[in-house]
Amino acid sequence: MAEEEREFISLRTKQALAPLKGTGKLGGVRPNQDASRAITKQIADDNANRVKPIISDLRKAGRSFSYIAEQLNYMDVATANGGSWYDTTVRRYALRNAQ
Repeated sequence: MAEEEREFISLRTKQALAPLKGTGKLGGVRPNQDASRAITKQIADDNANRVKPIISDLRKAGRSFSYIAEQLNYMDVATANGGSWYDTTVRRYALRNAQ
């Protein structure tokens, strides 16, 4: 019974995806993919550069990523997506700036 249901699900899925094949809407390389990645990378670099002085100065002073996150939150410095700062977020920004 379960095998039969699995086959029905597989068949329905294949039938539903068949019209989309070859339209570029299912996986694969999309046009302008490289340009999109370049823009995304530039935005991430710009955001990292925005807080680079704060992070690097506090790291040179021996402060932890957690402490820096607390300070950035206290100063109301926005992350790239407007969220809160966490130690992992600060570490990733610091790694991006080190490249």
